[in-house]
Amino acid sequence: MKLASWTHDGRAAWGAVVGADDALVDLGARMSGVDSVAALLASGGLAAARALVAGPAHGQPGGGVRQRTTHARP
Repeated sequence: MKLASWTHDGRAAWGAVVGADDALVDLGARMSGVDSVAALLASGGLAAARALVAGPAHGQPGGGVRQRTTHARP
């Protein structure tokens, strides 16, 4: 799992890049109270994030995304 921030349709988002097709999973929409990659790391929420993306593919294709930034492993 790679963590990333991006803009899509004018809305800032953050989440995970998963799978061979680099699908995006918007973790910001799925994890209440965690509003950024930095907040996820500070809260110790990586295990919860991994659990959210471990199930069946539910990401969106990365096309149409602007300013995608993949965050290096801490």
